Amino acid sequence: MEPTIELLQTAIFTKNFLIKDDYEKSKILIGLKEKIGDIFDGQLVSIPIPNDAPPEFPRFTMNSQNKIYSCDVSLVRTNILFDVAVDMEKDQNNLMEKQKKVSLKLFNLFKEENIIINRIGFVAKAYYKEKNGVDFLKSKFINEKRLNNPKELLIRYNQKSDLPSLNVEMNNLVTFSNKINDKEIINIQTDINTVAEIMPDINFCIEDKGLAVLDFSIEKTKEFINNFPII
Repeated sequence: MEPTIELLQTAIFTKNFLIKDDYEKSKILIGLKEKIGDIFDGQLVSIPIPNDAPPEFPRFTMNSQNKIYSCDVSLVRTNILFDVAVDMEKDQNNLMEKQKKVSLKLFNLFKEENIIINRIGFVAKAYYKEKNGVDFLKSKFINEKRLNNPKELLIRYNQKSDLPSLNVEMNNLVTFSNKINDKEIINIQTDINTVAEIMPDINFCIEDKGLAVLDFSIEKTKEFINNFPII
């Protein structure tokens, strides 16, 4: 089965990221434009909310003019999205390398500002073409005597693993599904992320820890996507 990747996303979780006043907000806005404006070359928007708004509310949104990349920045989480469906690139390794390059720009920006990164997630959305996706999923993962004649099917699986170089536990989450309205398509989403329990004590900005997590996540993502239905 040949996968088609539709979207890649990196989630960067941060702490000690503070915006006390409009001056600091403007300063950060200028820094974003200077450091990552070559990729996010569309309109960079500062969202007009109070500085003491809940930290999960986005403070900035960014896009590329070609609509391939988008990013929203809150005080606790930054999401970097790569719309692969818009990009002309088809080579899987090149796609992953592009997302890694953009993600590292944000990593380095946070590092320069002494902002702690305490969790990282890497998400991929892809699909496979199969004549009858429900029957295929059932034959591969469900006992034949169970769940007879399903109209649609969704399976979610989380595989634990360790990143030996950092002694960090990882969640390796994969979800695959088929719905009756697109029965010839099997959707798969992978989400490789560091566990939440270590967030109080970790900083992925130091000693290239963030790079190690990204490299592991990319390899695990390719493993899931390319070996499906063997997981």
